[in-house]
Amino acid sequence: MKRKKFRPFENALSHVWALRIKTQREWQQFCGSGERPSDVPASPDKVYKHLGWVSWGDWLGTGSLSRRPETWWSYEDSYRRNPDQAQATASYSQPTIPMPTPSTQDR
Repeated sequence: MKRKKFRPFENALSHVWALRIKTQREWQQFCGSGERPSDVPASPDKVYKHLGWVSWGDWLGTGSLSRRPETWWSYEDSYRRNPDQAQATASYSQPTIPMPTPSTQDR
């Protein structure tokens, strides 16, 4: 199967910015409308992952980050909520700066 050839990241980015699409949902609707050029990927986050991709806000030219609120567990809470992992990591020392873990299990 032949791989699709997409335009270079910077050229695709300029094209998308000119469209003035504001959200990822609008982008998906645009892609489904049949108006997207075949050399601009519908999933730019995958195609350009190592070729300049930053974020959806960058891709759309809005600079926006996700509006979804994120809650982070403390190191102690994360450790307490994952007892199976606690046994596996018992030989590791606690890092000087706690590594936060998203609390998506609470949602």
